[in-house]
Amino acid sequence: MSDFRPGDKIVFRDRGSFGLARVDLVRERHLTCFPFDHARRRWARRNMRIAHHLVVERIEGAIDPARLAHDIEALRNQRDAKRAAADAWLADQVEQLLQEAKR
Repeated sequence: MSDFRPGDKIVFRDRGSFGLARVDLVRERHLTCFPFDHARRRWARRNMRIAHHLVVERIEGAIDPARLAHDIEALRNQRDAKRAAADAWLADQVEQLLQEAKR
């Protein structure tokens, strides 16, 4: 078993990003957790299973989950902006390549 306990707060990988959750039950293969709902600024009512290998880190001490979730969301938005800029750059490069191929 792992060293997680009910009530621990964790950061976990969530489909290409990160999430914040509070541990409810500890099982051999997964944790049952309540994820933090950034929009409502509270722990969600529905729990979810998080595999042990998806846990990035346990958060020690008193933290403000709303602030941490906000900071994670800000980083996610920065990544999405960079990704959109990269997509636009790629489209421009392909267009230039096609223009050169026509010559």
